[in-house]
Amino acid sequence: MSVPPRKPGAWKEVGIPLALCAPGLLLLLFVFLVPLARTFALSFETPAGDPTLGNYTKLFGDRFFWELMFRTLKLSAITTLVTLVLGYAVAVHFVAAGPRARAYLTLIILAPLMVSVVIRTYGWVIILGPAGLVNNLLQALELTSSPLRILFTETAVVVGLTHIFLPYMALAIVSSLQNIDPALARAARNLGAGGTTTFLRIVLPLSMPGILAGSLLVFTLSNSAFATPALLGGSGAQVLSLLAYQQNLVLLNWNAGSAVGIVLLVVVMTGAMINSRMIERGRFKGVFR
Repeated sequence: MSVPPRKPGAWKEVGIPLALCAPGLLLLLFVFLVPLARTFALSFETPAGDPTLGNYTKLFGDRFFWELMFRTLKLSAITTLVTLVLGYAVAVHFVAAGPRARAYLTLIILAPLMVSVVIRTYGWVIILGPAGLVNNLLQALELTSSPLRILFTETAVVVGLTHIFLPYMALAIVSSLQNIDPALARAARNLGAGGTTTFLRIVLPLSMPGILAGSLLVFTLSNSAFATPALLGGSGAQVLSLLAYQQNLVLLNWNAGSAVGIVLLVVVMTGAMINSRMIERGRFKGVFR
């Protein structure tokens, strides 16, 4: 079989975009891969620089580490579930709205992303504090006689993470719902399917790629979140990112802190790989049949 001749200047067409991408690729190489490689190396070294597995053996043999691991995964899973329910409702309303309403909804969804995570988290500190809006409202309605302890709990962390990552979930599901042909739902209605059946058998399965993409974003970002758990959880709801911070910057134990960071990275990458496999193999198809 003869190979068609390459058009003159084809290599030039490929080389120019590659040359334009080179500065960005080099930047990623030095600010991401190099520090990551150094972190990986430090996790297998002693403070004196000798090779060891002791950082990991001490970590995995510590009950406190497993408590933080379980809490990190639990809070990430709960945050993902809450944002999925709220984000799906927002996405459905967005797709069904008119052009002007969509413009306002887009502004509302994107507005939180224009404010720093730290500032938004401090807002929740004020709202959930002992003298905050929530406790004042509960006492004004005579539902409680004294302030509730909401701040520095797992509930406060979930509330803060949900507020921060809800736009990611909503936008991912919006993109998926917009690709669904409305004629499919109308055809199901004409064939006698009710609203619930149409949603469970047609809309929800077809929107699963957006659900999986949004869930991956929220779950991975929640696992690695630092500012929100630190400010809203404090010592009452510590997670792995706080442990890595304490080991590196408080105790100056860079080797143990690097081991915690690598473990957290492996957890996040495992979730990403599972999500990718589900999308590639279409495991979500037929789940609701």
